[in-house]
Amino acid sequence: MRRTLALLVLSAPLAAQDYKVGSLDVGGTTIFGTAASICRTGDFAAGTAQAAGASWSKPARWMLGQPTTILPILLGDETGSAWGINDAGQVVGESIDVKQQGQLTIFTEHGVAWLGALAVPLSSFATSGDTDIVPFVGVAITNHSEILGWGKRPGVDGVRGFVLQGGVMTDLGSLQGTPTGSAMPAAINEQGVVVGASTAPDFFTHAFVWQGGVMQDLHVISGVPGRNSHAAAINEAGTVVGDADPTADFLDYQSAAVWQDGVVTFLPDLGDVGGVIESFARDINDHGTIVGTSITPTFEVHAVTWRDGQCVDLNTLIPPGTGWLLANANSISNDGRIVGEGFTPAGLQAFVLVPDSAGGFEVYGAGTPGSGAFVPGLWGEGWAESGGEISLAVTNGLGGAAGLMLVGLDDQTAPFKGGTLSVLPLSPLAVPLLLSAGGAGGGQWTLPLMLPPSVPAGSLFLQAMLADGGATGGATLTNAVRVDLAP
Repeated sequence: MRRTLALLVLSAPLAAQDYKVGSLDVGGTTIFGTAASICRTGDFAAGTAQAAGASWSKPARWMLGQPTTILPILLGDETGSAWGINDAGQVVGESIDVKQQGQLTIFTEHGVAWLGALAVPLSSFATSGDTDIVPFVGVAITNHSEILGWGKRPGVDGVRGFVLQGGVMTDLGSLQGTPTGSAMPAAINEQGVVVGASTAPDFFTHAFVWQGGVMQDLHVISGVPGRNSHAAAINEAGTVVGDADPTADFLDYQSAAVWQDGVVTFLPDLGDVGGVIESFARDINDHGTIVGTSITPTFEVHAVTWRDGQCVDLNTLIPPGTGWLLANANSISNDGRIVGEGFTPAGLQAFVLVPDSAGGFEVYGAGTPGSGAFVPGLWGEGWAESGGEISLAVTNGLGGAAGLMLVGLDDQTAPFKGGTLSVLPLSPLAVPLLLSAGGAGGGQWTLPLMLPPSVPAGSLFLQAMLADGGATGGATLTNAVRVDLAP
């Protein structure tokens, strides 16, 4: 075991390896499906599906490996979609009333949450703040039930984004200022930082980041050359991905982009499918793996991933002859599972990609809260086998805190400083770590690793202990992760 651990700490960049592909619809009970999001642990996904024999598609939730759950909609509505899901399987989205008025079809959206068995209007949760916002859509939900969405506010042009927590509804505003301008939020991280796109003073659409009541124009700050940009996702390290116009012309073609510390970088296009004319980054996990879509000049749509500065067609990383054409990669979990939609002989279906490895990662146990009530997390991603590449990540600790990665020999437990050690007995080895700067919940750490070509089989049990003066006993613990290594 000590020999294995010594070899593991050889840092190396991650590269794309193969995936297993499957339908989220275990049992084949739906005729249509698309997955919008997957939770951080990779256990739950949310989207839209249509059951065989049904007239309308409905919001759907998947517990990976289980049959599709069609979620209920509001009484009198006909259709809807699920957009965001947290690690507990709580979902937000929309329920839609469809009415025919002459030759017009009128769609009325209602923002809803599925925190239990029923769809509950988001408006019913708002007891203070900007309660005159009528929620149309719930976009995302964090692990402490902070809900992000958008709707209509009387007297305000366009639509407005909102954050809803503890009964308080907060209007995000817009880059044009109140009461003008639209703002469409896309994502929120556990620290409450929101990203999306808003009407700018020049009336074009600019990517924004919002935190603590202040909206900043990422487009202007980073000097995007073109006229339009959109932020689609943000991870716990504050890295933002989306798309932006890379040229100062009037064509407005979008290219996948990443923003870090106010600097924009345009991601490379997928050059081996006929010359991409547009690309869109849709999600990023806490290891920095990005997924999205590239579109060719012949309008072929390909699901892709960006890793270490390279764009890779996910269709080239699945076994041949599966019958899948992966079109859009919409979301990625912290264990590397990717969901989206693709074409099959049966039509458009929701897919899940899982790293094709004989080894793997299993999150278990629970962390302990520290400063700001943030619970730090530990995550593993990649191919845990001989010659494989993996990544470890710690999220949401106290910024700048020192810690230790504890390495255990089993998953036995014992109380420790108000929490639970879940990797007992401990091995003699512990790896020191230092979280990135930031306040409560803002400390992050990642470590990419390359496994040797002859790694011995076995399991490692990992849990991080972090210094935190705001925690019981002056330290917090993450959840534990079992790493199953395969030769």
